[in-house]
Amino acid sequence: MPETILEGFAKVDSRGCITIPARIRKALGLGSGEQVRIEADASTGTIIVHQQVSIDKEQAWFWTPDWQEGEREADSDIAAGRLTRMESDSLLEEMKNW
Repeated sequence: MPETILEGFAKVDSRGCITIPARIRKALGLGSGEQVRIEADASTGTIIVHQQVSIDKEQAWFWTPDWQEGEREADSDIAAGRLTRMESDSLLEEMKNW
């Protein structure tokens, strides 16, 4: 079974930068220039680094909680066979009634 918890050591340099160990970068698929999100708990001295995915501003609506809920509902309906197949002409006629 592949190792899921990876540990390594890094030093903070004079600019406050750290280098994530190569085996951890490789396991996570982190390449040069990719963004990460840092979470720190001052009470425990814990730092957590999260991979960050950038989403084009014009596509951000798709990732809103409401839209994602609608996507899950649509996927569920499709999986359960709750759909109607139509040719484009029939669909356009149907849409006139909406």
